[in-house]
Amino acid sequence: MLPYTPLLIMIACVIFFYRLGMYEYKSEFLGVLSLLLFMTTLIVFKFGLTGCLLVQGALFVGMIVWNYIRK
Repeated sequence: MLPYTPLLIMIACVIFFYRLGMYEYKSEFLGVLSLLLFMTTLIVFKFGLTGCLLVQGALFVGMIVWNYIRK
């Protein structure tokens, strides 16, 4: 794996959640939350790339559950 792969994946996740947040909630909060979760998972907990992707998936599932409950 290339050494900058986690950085590229982090940028892609942040852009995805930022655009999704702007579309759904008219707020960039999801992009910031995605960045904070990615950095916390990678640096503090040292889960690695797989753990970071699982946390991003959990954030997406949490959004689905939130939208389901909210309606």
